[in-house]
Amino acid sequence: MPTRAQVEKFVKSQRSIHLYKEIQKAFKDVLIKIPDKNYRNITKNLLVLSLHVPGGYGQAMFFPNPKGEFKIIEMPYYKKMPKDVMRYIVAHECGHINNGYLFPKKGETWELLEDRADKFAEEWGFPKTEKIKEWYSKN
Repeated sequence: MPTRAQVEKFVKSQRSIHLYKEIQKAFKDVLIKIPDKNYRNITKNLLVLSLHVPGGYGQAMFFPNPKGEFKIIEMPYYKKMPKDVMRYIVAHECGHINNGYLFPKKGETWELLEDRADKFAEEWGFPKTEKIKEWYSKN
């Protein structure tokens, strides 16, 4: 597992979330529970973006660059998003990053990719509970 100091340093380096204490806390809560190997894979060349304009529940993206793959997690800010939902979304999007690719390979489905991200989130202690599913259905 990463140290609290490593997680604090990573979160502090993410300039777009410096005003969003709830998002910072969700990232800290999730990243501290991720095994070290996964933590290094996820946070290497990762930028976290937060937008104050709701329009989705989170998104992971990959961009090639000369120094290795550049990864982004986009996290919209909802004032009334419950903490457990926010932590689940962070863990789920980190699961996509940890998986290493975002588009189905031949013979795979989008549902399989989503299930894999959910599996990582659950392994790290952030399962998609009925309460979270209910929140999604209402928002």
